[in-house]
Amino acid sequence: MGPCKSHGTRAGEMRTTEAVNSSAWVILGAASDNGMSKMKQLKKVPTATGVKVEGIPGALIDLSNAMLEDPRIVHINDNSFLQVYSEQALFEAEMDGVWLTGSAKEVIADAPERQRKEGWASVRAAISTTVRMWILRGYMALGGRDDGPAAIKDYSQALEVLEWGRQAWRDVKKEDRGIIFDDQFFRGVRSIYLQALMTAERQASGNDAEDLLNTILEEAQDMLRDISSPETALPEGIYDPGFVSSFVLYPRGRALSMVGYYHNHIARQLVLQKNASAFEHFTKAACAYFEAGQMYPEDDELHAWFLHSGLVASKLCGCPISEALPIFEKIRLAIPKMKPIWEYSGLAHTGRDGALQEDVKNEESLRKALQEGRLTPDDFILPEPLQFSL
Repeated sequence: MGPCKSHGTRAGEMRTTEAVNSSAWVILGAASDNGMSKMKQLKKVPTATGVKVEGIPGALIDLSNAMLEDPRIVHINDNSFLQVYSEQALFEAEMDGVWLTGSAKEVIADAPERQRKEGWASVRAAISTTVRMWILRGYMALGGRDDGPAAIKDYSQALEVLEWGRQAWRDVKKEDRGIIFDDQFFRGVRSIYLQALMTAERQASGNDAEDLLNTILEEAQDMLRDISSPETALPEGIYDPGFVSSFVLYPRGRALSMVGYYHNHIARQLVLQKNASAFEHFTKAACAYFEAGQMYPEDDELHAWFLHSGLVASKLCGCPISEALPIFEKIRLAIPKMKPIWEYSGLAHTGRDGALQEDVKNEESLRKALQEGRLTPDDFILPEPLQFSL
């Protein structure tokens, strides 16, 4: 994840250069992390005194880094993964002296004393591995079992320790305290935490769902304040294009999409109550989704998907054809750029292509109606059922 001299971009340039305008940079960055191959080299060697475990440390660092760069491109498709991971985690946990059964509060209570007794190298390795184990466990809960509450618990533990260390050791050199307390690492964990909150909200009901929905908005807005200016979200320097996307643009896009998710959810509740303020929330949802889409390059599936989500919301609040057509066009132009990279993604298996193709058909129908004079650019797209429900 270090600087790339031949294809770098300064923090202030962001999406304005050709070099960063592809999701391939993020994929390449994560693909270079070799945590899987390190884990597969773990072996148990019989000795005169018992069985000795030999392996290559650093697999948890590689895996968690890749996952924070973009969770979509870390695939647990090996049937033996959980067993191999468990053995690797125990190997690294013993090597680094992690808090295997401790909570975030125990880590926070013990870490300062451990630092005084054993020095920075010891506590840095122990906290890093502990936090990364929580992150990976949360990822497996979310991706493997679709267990939002379990993922929230693990991510919350990690965030609690990170928030503490960022304050308690804010004046300590990065080389001593460790990179996990840097802004970009913290931002990456918050981004996946948002995803876990949304999954849990969809699985909850009643007051629990309402509380989670409010938490989603609060966390998303806080993240947007953190990245209020993408150009200054990283220290001055030259960064790998994938790094800029993974830890600035994509987290901002994720947070904006969660704002859209919140307002879309509220709007639909208000529709059921025949409350006309639903239109205001649909409008806010559309604006948030449209801005979220712009945080991703055209060849990233989330560029087209969030534009699609914004269109759905904008049609529900009444959208002039003149405003909708440019969005339809962006989606149509993005599809052939996105498909070669993201054809078999998780989103592709949940109706992505059908929804986007429907947008293409709608654009074609609208342009034909305009040509034939059946519609004008100022006409609104508003589904009939919604008009009568308010």
